[in-house]
Amino acid sequence: MSGHEADPTTGTPGAVTTRPEAPAVGETIQTTEEKLRRKNEKLSLLIEIGGVMVGLHDTAQLLQTITDGAARLSSLDSTAVYLLQEGMLHLGATTPVLLVDLPEDLRVASLLEHPHIRRAVQTCAPVVLTDCRKADLTDVETRVVDERGLRSVAYLPLVLKDRSLGVLIVGSTQGPYRFSDEDMDLLQTLADHAALVLEGARLTDENRPSIADLERLTELQQRTQTALQENEALFRSLFQDHAAVKLLVDSDSGCIVDANEAAVEFYGWSSEQLSRMKILDINGLSPDQFRAALTAVKARECFYFEVEHSLADGSVRDVVVYISRIEAGGKDLLHSIVHDVTDRVRAEKRMAEQLDELQRWHAVMLGREARVLELKREVNELLAQAGRPPRYQNVETTDD
Repeated sequence: MSGHEADPTTGTPGAVTTRPEAPAVGETIQTTEEKLRRKNEKLSLLIEIGGVMVGLHDTAQLLQTITDGAARLSSLDSTAVYLLQEGMLHLGATTPVLLVDLPEDLRVASLLEHPHIRRAVQTCAPVVLTDCRKADLTDVETRVVDERGLRSVAYLPLVLKDRSLGVLIVGSTQGPYRFSDEDMDLLQTLADHAALVLEGARLTDENRPSIADLERLTELQQRTQTALQENEALFRSLFQDHAAVKLLVDSDSGCIVDANEAAVEFYGWSSEQLSRMKILDINGLSPDQFRAALTAVKARECFYFEVEHSLADGSVRDVVVYISRIEAGGKDLLHSIVHDVTDRVRAEKRMAEQLDELQRWHAVMLGREARVLELKREVNELLAQAGRPPRYQNVETTDD
């Protein structure tokens, strides 16, 4: 086993102005909100997968749902589930589905030939190989790794009442992958759900899961739902209660979906009024200009831009709008953080006007000096024609 394997007790491995890059302002907020959004999506997906599994009674469909769900939850490209029966591992399902069957000795194998899986099922704790090429593998393990093209793999036991029913395998074929604590928590929760539902599918009507098992499954689902609600509440707090002006805009229609309290105070419209408006009502862009800006945002060519925003009192403010894309309720939304830079823009305009005035004054003074020199030359020339010495020294004469 390599130095990157997980500790068995924890399971964790060792005219719009567009600009190409956004400055540091707002990046920390957006990073935090992006992490919360991704976590919410994972928790919602975990609940969805658990609901599908509970509704299935066919073992083959259930096993395929487990591997498909693990692939979606981890965003990795290779998953499998083996069931443990009398010391033998039996392949139940894979994602993607194998186009060519594995050899029989790999579909059904002795637990002794898979020491990493054996360690996971015996300790009831995950085992992770961050880089399979550096891991100490048996010949059979090497064959499986080669058949699937695996670079990193996590073995997650299907635990029920301190015993393992099998193992969920999640792997990456794209290169070494370091499983985070969040990855392992989500995947092990899925494996725990799978163990309960598999046991229910296996038992006959006379031997259904105990009430305690069903309560445990319900508790797991409730904990996941509670975590989702807490993260959603935190996300809403970061949006509604934040001091920065924030808008959520539907990228397809341009409609303002939501505005925080700071936006209500800044623009002067109520939250209800803003939710009935389009962003074009505020920024004064043409539909073509808005689409061009949106295209740049979607292509990640632009993270912020400068534009004018109108307020309810009829005044116009210069603003910088920082943009990030989020998905909520099946909609592609633009999370916009608006910063008022009117004072800066006006100061820059005054400086430009003063510079222009100085340049014009400088040009006038240069013209006057040139005219004085010309007059001095003319006086010296007239004196020379009269046979008198020049009046002004060090004045160049020019020949016409």
